[in-house]
Amino acid sequence: EKWSPCSVSCNGGSQMRKREKAVEQAGRGKDCVGNSTESKGCGDLNCPQDCEMSDWTAWSTCEPFCSGKQERSRKILKTARFGGATCGEPAEQ
Repeated sequence: EKWSPCSVSCNGGSQMRKREKAVEQAGRGKDCVGNSTESKGCGDLNCPQDCEMSDWTAWSTCEPFCSGKQERSRKILKTARFGGATCGEPAEQ
């Protein structure tokens, strides 16, 4: 038979196939040899991992005068890998 679909699309899974006896053992004939199922690994590519960022900090204070500019920032907790979504800007005014 054909291989079953892979159990996962990435980070390693498995697929299997089965076989049936074409003819049952009878009389002095030999019984079938080997397993009726076979499995193999699949989905070996790494899953995409999106960037993760912290929450924004509070806006900076405007003391005594900030010339109309305040800032806030956030940290990158995990960088994007294997084609995952990239990080946004770590700071804004």
